[in-house]
Amino acid sequence: MTQFVRVLFPRSRSVEIDNTISGLTNQVLMVEEGTHRFDLGQPLNYTPTFIDQIVTGTTPAAPMPITFTPAAAPMATDASLDSIAPEPAPAQAKRARKKAKKKAPAKRATTKKAKKAKKK
Repeated sequence: MTQFVRVLFPRSRSVEIDNTISGLTNQVLMVEEGTHRFDLGQPLNYTPTFIDQIVTGTTPAAPMPITFTPAAAPMATDASLDSIAPEPAPAQAKRARKKAKKKAPAKRATTKKAKKAKKK
């Protein structure tokens, strides 16, 4: 028996149902009654990465909502990992810490003895 779903996402994306492109987000789509896997394909900038849902008891006027949300940050792929800047070499990191230390304000003398020594 034919059922109806609406895959919700803020932008228009292709919808894959059971690994087959079946339409676009935010439109009413037809599926057969039963369990189906929904996802939005690539890029994986949405959550969850897929939804397994039993679809039954729907009508064109009342389709079942299947909701995806934008991911907080794009998910890394092997190709995007190549563009990540490498960590600084140990010598560079040491120089950076030393330079930061020099810029730090001098500590104030807090005891009478230390204040006296500083005046001399």
